[in-house]
Amino acid sequence: MDQPIKLIVGPSPHYCQLKSGEIKYQKSKPVRPVWRILLLDEDRNLMQTRSYATQPSAENVERVVMGILSAENLLGADIVVPTTVEKLCPGLQKKLMAQGAKVYLPAHGFASGSRASRQSDEFFVCLAMFMNHMRESMASCEEIASAAGNALGVVTTRLWRDQEKERQQIDMAHKIAQDITRLRGRDPEVGRKTRESESVWAPLNKGKYVPPREDNLSTLLANLDHPVLQNSGLRDIILQLNKIENTEEQKKLPLIRELGATVILHQIAGIRRGWRDFLFDLDFYLRDRRLRYLVSLGMKEALKMRIVLDNGLLQVSASEIGIHYPQDCSDLSLRGIPAHHHLEKMIQQLSGGKVAVLPELANPSPKVPEFFRSWGPFNSPWFSSRTPLSPAQCLIPVSKAGSQKTQGLMVVMAILPKDTATYLPIGDSELTAGMNALVNERLARNHKGVTCRIEPLRPYGDIMDIGGVDAEFGENRAPRGI
Repeated sequence: MDQPIKLIVGPSPHYCQLKSGEIKYQKSKPVRPVWRILLLDEDRNLMQTRSYATQPSAENVERVVMGILSAENLLGADIVVPTTVEKLCPGLQKKLMAQGAKVYLPAHGFASGSRASRQSDEFFVCLAMFMNHMRESMASCEEIASAAGNALGVVTTRLWRDQEKERQQIDMAHKIAQDITRLRGRDPEVGRKTRESESVWAPLNKGKYVPPREDNLSTLLANLDHPVLQNSGLRDIILQLNKIENTEEQKKLPLIRELGATVILHQIAGIRRGWRDFLFDLDFYLRDRRLRYLVSLGMKEALKMRIVLDNGLLQVSASEIGIHYPQDCSDLSLRGIPAHHHLEKMIQQLSGGKVAVLPELANPSPKVPEFFRSWGPFNSPWFSSRTPLSPAQCLIPVSKAGSQKTQGLMVVMAILPKDTATYLPIGDSELTAGMNALVNERLARNHKGVTCRIEPLRPYGDIMDIGGVDAEFGENRAPRGI
């Protein structure tokens, strides 16, 4: 063994256990912090942790340390034992040396592995997240020990931040959260499905108490004065959803279109200002699948028309694209449609305004409109007549070439003057023929046999599929400000 095992016994800098039994984060140093016994095995990249609600007794420290070393056949291994640990557990060093171990004093705090104490707190972060996902309040140290799967109550995770460490720590936290939920007498899968449709402010299961299921919209309406809802524009969406819910069925469609347009405008405004991604925030607070469907339907309906912006009208359309690669084509540099800036000019001559063709595969799902991402064209200081992306960039990426067809969407965006009578040339056969001729002529220059088929422009909302209402708007992360 190249590196000695390191032993740490001490309090958490930020976590304490409440009288209710929940472990809770505290920004300042807790008066009664959670204590941990840590054994760090650098050679095997393992950290073994036993947590206590209060300072463990000398007998507990000795039992855990000797028990772990015995179970791992490491009783005779070299070990670093700080003076503070020897004071907490007198005689521990002599017992270790009696087993043939060489005991060392750390030269300084870093050598003792003291930074791992804060690193072990990351497990509490992951565990609290998964307990919340299962509609459960945070666990106690005793519950973690009971669900650890061994008599010592020790949780084993990775020590260093390698490619495996974060995933392994998350997996361990998820498993323990599930086991704790079962120990409480509840099904974690039932709790997860219930929590999926509830607001972030809905109450959690505590002990034997199981609160009734809350309606997501009602909870949001009760929290309209919350600063995040007030300052982000989410308040407007909640009020519009409530108005739709209380309107007769035959009169809902205009309100749903207005809702979709509001979402689009908030997303564009946030990205242009560079301070938030509205769809991510909306996804975090809007848990009810039925409400998400209304938002998706509203965006689909709104994108069939022109959306009024401060500086003009936004209109979005798309062409369905097909690329065919012959069997002998192995040149992956020909993965898409060249000269999209020439396509922009062709469309702009017919529509006026400023046109941008997105040279990338667009996701047709209304939950994830690619052009609304914070890295899209609206992230630029201005909306130019040519996209900021290189014309050499490919439209449709493929994993491998050779005798295959690839399909996707070419999204065309235009900002038109408010008083314009023109519009994007939807269904224009002459434009379609011109685009096909241009693109295929450029592809023919490479003599690879790659061909392209471009369908007529259609409203983007007509192409989007509303199916899969449980899909998320974006990455699963908390919005800024939480």
